[in-house]
Amino acid sequence: MVKKSVFLGLDLAGSPKRPTGWAAIDKNRKMFTNPGEFFSDKQIKIKVEGLSPQWIGIDAPLSFPQGKGGCYSSRFCDRQLRELGISCLPPALLGSLTFRGVRLAQELRKKNYSFIEVYPRATQKILGIKPKGKKPTLR
Repeated sequence: MVKKSVFLGLDLAGSPKRPTGWAAIDKNRKMFTNPGEFFSDKQIKIKVEGLSPQWIGIDAPLSFPQGKGGCYSSRFCDRQLRELGISCLPPALLGSLTFRGVRLAQELRKKNYSFIEVYPRATQKILGIKPKGKKPTLR
């Protein structure tokens, strides 16, 4: 598989009944194609295979905490964010979003795609970018 110099971002929904937003940029940070949304995991996989991105950023937990503690345990990355004063919900409390993210990550890993979990609000805070109100939608 030849990977293109395209970077794909997914704002994963917890349920296939709700839209998952996506956007792709090229190495020059220009929109590669018009952003859009889809619902099913199959549609996500078709888009990934069609774009063959170099990296995929997924706005959803892609792992569960290691060890014991149930929903009270947290991941190392979550603890680091809290140390920076950035709140985040434990993956266990995000329920279906976490399960869908973990499953998608497993499937992408099998096909040798490079991906990373992203948390845009945390990135904004770390970079000192003030949010512009509510999240915009495509509708």
